[in-house]
Amino acid sequence: MNMPNANLMCCAISFATMVLLQCGKEFVNPVVKRKLKSNIPIPWELVAVILTTIFVALTNANEVYNVKIVNKIPTGLPELSLPQPSLVPRVLPDAISIAVVVVAVHLSLSKMLAKKYQYDLDAGQELYALSLTAIGGSFFPTFPTSIGLGRTMVGVESGVKTQMATFFSCLFVLSVSLYFGRFLETLPMCVLSAIIVVALKSMLWKLGDLPGLWRLSKIDCCIWMVAFFATVLVDVSEGLIIAISFALFTTILREQYPKWHLLANVKDTDEFRDTQHYQEVIFIKGICIFRFDAPLLFHNIECFKKCVEKAYESWKGSPEFNSVYQEKPKDHRFIFEGMHRIAPVSQQVFQNSFSEHPKFPASSSGSPS
Repeated sequence: MNMPNANLMCCAISFATMVLLQCGKEFVNPVVKRKLKSNIPIPWELVAVILTTIFVALTNANEVYNVKIVNKIPTGLPELSLPQPSLVPRVLPDAISIAVVVVAVHLSLSKMLAKKYQYDLDAGQELYALSLTAIGGSFFPTFPTSIGLGRTMVGVESGVKTQMATFFSCLFVLSVSLYFGRFLETLPMCVLSAIIVVALKSMLWKLGDLPGLWRLSKIDCCIWMVAFFATVLVDVSEGLIIAISFALFTTILREQYPKWHLLANVKDTDEFRDTQHYQEVIFIKGICIFRFDAPLLFHNIECFKKCVEKAYESWKGSPEFNSVYQEKPKDHRFIFEGMHRIAPVSQQVFQNSFSEHPKFPASSSGSPS
């Protein structure tokens, strides 16, 4: 725990910055928007940067209170140079892990924003953009290309909708790099952290969706928690590997022990639904529809047979079954004609499993289409 070693001045500056940003966005911006009838919000992040930079410069807080600041910002542009092939073996392992993390974070944030603002996302186009940008950056001494969580969320909170914001952001960074870097030397680092925390507030509130996710899918909720704790407690790269491995493991378990459903006709409709979730259902002419939520493979064939037996026993308890088959108790069979979407090997496994099953002496072994 580093709480006893915390810098009180940095904590005070961070707290004041977060209060300024939160109050400005939640209370001042709506009033300004309503009074001026303008959709352009006040850039409170820029206001916070200017105020705290001036405050540290006037009070000399970096020396008196040991507040960490940005310090000297290099000016000018880096020189163009060709990549050195001799460095590839040394950087390849790190490059692979960085690429995996970059793609995962980029696509996850892109999907979240695409869902929020209801637009289509082309993952292939995103990968092309990342690749081309990384290739261009390889000719300069730059950091690997990646999405900026804080910067992206700051833009979203500021009302950014188009790529023009990126254009002006690049112009601002270029201006700072060439001319105005010295004016930001006293900018406190804690202010940048506070801006990112406030910008990521909407993402942190996603923790409140866990109870709903648990009710919807316990396995997906477990995957989320494993990914979260592995990333927080270990590292981003290792946490991502752990999360992917756990997700693959749960996929194997889902195929090993899949869900099955007994479908029947919903009364007064043309729809067939799960009999466990709907009460007003009937088996039309004694027809039972069985759905197995997994590919039929060698490792789950026994589970499949048990599920069919359970479905058959459940079907036998229905009034429609008794009314149709009370005079012909063995006049029931499996129909394979609708299995055109199942692989041939799965069709053969299915037929071999039930062609001579003791509980289904009259099962049909007709060839599927």
